[in-house]
Amino acid sequence: MQAAEPDTIWVVLSDHGFQAQPVELEKIYIWDLDSLLEALGLLHYREGAEIDWTRTLCYTARQLEWNPVAFLRLNVEGRESEGIVAREQFESQLQRVAQQLRQIT
Repeated sequence: MQAAEPDTIWVVLSDHGFQAQPVELEKIYIWDLDSLLEALGLLHYREGAEIDWTRTLCYTARQLEWNPVAFLRLNVEGRESEGIVAREQFESQLQRVAQQLRQIT
């Protein structure tokens, strides 16, 4: 900064907003999504750890194996090899899953 010209314009920005937050804004919930989906009756397993796709409505997926961020996906006919959600039921089943998830918070 000392070597810059006097009329240099500086822009400082951050994508994290480093500032103190009120305690009530710092609540963190960590969910084991697979266990949660199983408890809600949306994800089913065969004996062992293999997913029973013929009974599973919703499951978790990751874009990259090492990425900790998981996405919820419906088990859609024609998209997944053993999909059970008909395309015409996609929106209603999506709302069903969202409703169940809202009730746990």
